[in-house]
Amino acid sequence: MAEQDQGTLCISAPPAESHLFVKPKIYCREEFPQADSEMPSTVKYFEKKVIKLQDKILLPRRIVLNNDQTMHGSSFRRRRFNYHGGLKHKGDDFFSPRRDDHKLPELQVNDPIYYVDTEHPDIYGHFLIEVLPDLWAYHLLGVNNLKVATSVKMNKDYIQMLDSIGIKSEDIIHIDRPIRAKLLYVPSVMIQRRRFVDPTGRDIFQRVKSLANLSKQIDTRRIYVSRSRAQGRGLKNEIIIEKIFEDFGFTIIHPQDLPMIDQIKIFRDAKMIAGTGGSAMHNAIYSGNDAKILILATENWFVLADSFICKEEGQLGYVFGKTIETDLDPNGRHKSEWSINPDHVKEAIKKHFSL
Repeated sequence: MAEQDQGTLCISAPPAESHLFVKPKIYCREEFPQADSEMPSTVKYFEKKVIKLQDKILLPRRIVLNNDQTMHGSSFRRRRFNYHGGLKHKGDDFFSPRRDDHKLPELQVNDPIYYVDTEHPDIYGHFLIEVLPDLWAYHLLGVNNLKVATSVKMNKDYIQMLDSIGIKSEDIIHIDRPIRAKLLYVPSVMIQRRRFVDPTGRDIFQRVKSLANLSKQIDTRRIYVSRSRAQGRGLKNEIIIEKIFEDFGFTIIHPQDLPMIDQIKIFRDAKMIAGTGGSAMHNAIYSGNDAKILILATENWFVLADSFICKEEGQLGYVFGKTIETDLDPNGRHKSEWSINPDHVKEAIKKHFSL
């Protein structure tokens, strides 16, 4: 492995205090299926840092190159050889981009850049938990004309969310080609989806949550977050499941049809939240500690991120269904249809929400 440019330390803060992992409740089965990572016994945090680097090349999907085209360690939110959505690991310390963005003309940026990026810029959940919280140090640096660089293409909702934490649209650089950064500030990540949600990252969401005050959405205390109008990983009998929740007094919510300020308000105010696992349920980060959350998931889609988002004892529960296909490609599990036993859902609703 080539020697890495360690950069200059600009900010350093001690790690948050470790604590026991709060295991979710499970209904209608004895054990949890295999998750995307092993459940920890203790949640451990890391020292928070901002490192200043010079003369780096940024490619879409969280790729940072040194001047000699070798891979810089800032490309990796997790361990260097874990799966990376923007890179193919070719062996030893050799990587290649999955796309051809590196062949596009290079853009030189002379203003200093604050780097917040994700390997999956087209998915809302990755913007929510991998870009937003990493802005924790943007204002702490006190650097003039500091730009924000990300592969995420801005839309009205994202611009509004960033504006709520003091970042203007004109200060956002979209990484859609090679960007040569004269000065690059790289913060520690605040959420590792399989390991922790750092309390400092939660502070960002508290600020974004103020957008709920702009919403005219009527308060809804019980919500079911549906994927029946979304693409991929469809719950085949979701119409039946929606009716069950309606009979228990839940309002059916289709997040993709709502402005972000309404989504934030709905999650902020709801006390009983249920839905199929996915990006929309990560909005529980805006919910109060007294909110109860029930996730319906397939055995082939159990991720730990929600267990770190919901940090109170008894707050999060699961009920599981089964994928319909019998020959699943492990890399395409998110595309497979699934179904869930309606009686199991009814039992989970009664027990988790005490109804």
